[in-house]
Amino acid sequence: MKECIICGKPNSHRHHRVFRSECKPLEHCKANLAYLCYEHHQGTQGVHGKHGEELNRKLKLEFQKYLRGIFTEDKYTLEEIEKKLGISTNSSRSLSKLMQLNRGTYDKETIIRACMGGKIYD
Repeated sequence: MKECIICGKPNSHRHHRVFRSECKPLEHCKANLAYLCYEHHQGTQGVHGKHGEELNRKLKLEFQKYLRGIFTEDKYTLEEIEKKLGISTNSSRSLSKLMQLNRGTYDKETIIRACMGGKIYD
C-alpha cells in the first residue's frame, strides 16, 4: 500500500513528477513517480488542482535535483542514460529524439532538460 509523500495517507495515487505530456519517455521511470493522496493529487491544492502550482514545482525540483545527483559526468551514451534512469531501450530511444547528439554522446544539461520536459527549474 502506497502512502502520500506529503501527508502519509494510505491508498494514494501514482503521480508523474514530470507529466507524461511533458516527457512521455519517463512514463515508467520509478524516480519520476510520487504517490499522492487525492487531495494532494487532484484536490484544489493538489498538483492537478486549481492552486497546485507550488506543490507541482516542488516535486519537479526534487526530481531535477535527483537527476543532477545521478548525472555527474559531462557526457553520457544512450546506454548509460537508459541504465541510470532505469528505463527501457524503447524509452531511451524516444528520449534521444528530444536531445542533440554530440560526437556519440549527450551532454548532461541536455539530458536533464529533456527529462524535465524541456525546462530547467530554478
